[in-house]
Amino acid sequence: RNAKAAVEEGIVPGGGVALIQAMKSADAKIDALGLTDEQVMRGGYSIITTVKQSVQNEAVRAAGDLLNGTLADGATPDPKLKIGITSIDPVTGGIVSLYSGQDFLADQVNRVTKDAIQAGSTYKPFTLIAALEKGIPLTTTFSGASPQKIDGWVDKDGKPVAVTNFVGQSFGRIDLVKATEDSVNTVYAQLNVEVGPKSTADVAARAGITTEQSGVLSNVLGSDSVHPLDMASAYGVFAAQGMRVAPHVVSSVLNSTGTTAYTADTTQKRIFAADVMADTTFAMQTVVSQKGGSGYKYIHPLDRTIAGKTGTSTNNKSAWFVGFTTNLVTAVAMSQVADDGKGQDTITPFGGVSQVTGGTWPAALWADYMKPVLAMAPYATDTAFPDRANVGSSAPPTATATATPTAEAPTAAAPTTAVVPDSLTSKLEADASAAVTAVGLVPKIVSEPSATVPAGRVIRTDPGAGATVEMGSEVTLVISTGPPPTPAPTPTVAPTPSVAATPAAGG
Repeated sequence: RNAKAAVEEGIVPGGGVALIQAMKSADAKIDALGLTDEQVMRGGYSIITTVKQSVQNEAVRAAGDLLNGTLADGATPDPKLKIGITSIDPVTGGIVSLYSGQDFLADQVNRVTKDAIQAGSTYKPFTLIAALEKGIPLTTTFSGASPQKIDGWVDKDGKPVAVTNFVGQSFGRIDLVKATEDSVNTVYAQLNVEVGPKSTADVAARAGITTEQSGVLSNVLGSDSVHPLDMASAYGVFAAQGMRVAPHVVSSVLNSTGTTAYTADTTQKRIFAADVMADTTFAMQTVVSQKGGSGYKYIHPLDRTIAGKTGTSTNNKSAWFVGFTTNLVTAVAMSQVADDGKGQDTITPFGGVSQVTGGTWPAALWADYMKPVLAMAPYATDTAFPDRANVGSSAPPTATATATPTAEAPTAAAPTTAVVPDSLTSKLEADASAAVTAVGLVPKIVSEPSATVPAGRVIRTDPGAGATVEMGSEVTLVISTGPPPTPAPTPTVAPTPSVAATPAAGG
């Protein structure tokens, strides 16, 4: 594809400068040709890109839907919101779409290849892989209580600090699948202590993260910054079941005579064991397939086999959804530039959400973009990921390991049932909810008046105290709204002197 024609077709918003920048940042090998930008644009060279115009068009459209209010029922984000979108073919490494903004001349930062924003919980799969590589199975359980003090977890001054879950939600003792589904910080923090944060950082680097990684305990929660293209590339390794190809946007370059001057290297290299990847993608599917999953609301209605992870950084300064099928991986990243144009601010909430998290507008944008794309060839076929391999704890797997199930340690088995707590009656709603979530159940709040139970306190539960139910079941907490309103007396009509001898109507 001739570069000028590619620009005119709108492959990369922002014109030729953005296209050339994308090509060079995605595949530095193009520089080995010794071509200047002027030669590329006017020297008769034809550049065949990996970008698929139909997919690129949908990325641009979906971003526009968010920015113009179509996606949020008329609500629009802060003008300082920045969006990066990219899709990659995990088998070839080819970048099939890249969206960096509506006007490159107004914002000359490639938000996909150059922006570095905190990864949030999209980093957790790296810790999960590090654990599986050490033989720690998915059935391993940790306390999901929040807040929770964890050995070695300190602030910048070295003082112990508690780890909390999103909105302070507590869980019972849960396994790594449930912790991935609900993005449970306290469980993953404990897991990172066990595997070691340097192992987590090593997995990230092997997967394709190119930014400097700190190797501190908090890296599991995404304290380090990453490029959206790197994150898409890393998740592409998961989609390809452990095989990696460097991401690139130039497929080949032809000179003016039609001779091939450059061809991208699409050789796959095994990075992670097949059984480790099978368990990783199994856990990541629950993020979108289970009702409690952080990505369920927007991604599950697509009715496709998808694995992925939401991510939200400290103070909501970045929000992500990165998801993939067996043959396409897409990253959506959002951040908000500070008023001075240099730092980052908390993303201003919009569209009825109190805070922008990965499971809100990033996931909604991902779904809006992917719905038509997943109907296109070659993405229309719904292909399942490999079955869960049940990596065990007997020995760390190797890169040539097969997906043969191994025996699970009986001591690591997760509980399948829970008991509804006693003494919830008359407790405050918040205390009762915390008690229910602490045993691995889900509180459901309904309200009704009560003449005997003060407002804001529990009247009764369903099921009742002591009932044994399946882990993750709902427990209805009936909360008092206070005494029922006193009915107003029925008005009567007093007789007038002219009809004094006649009974009042309706009397």
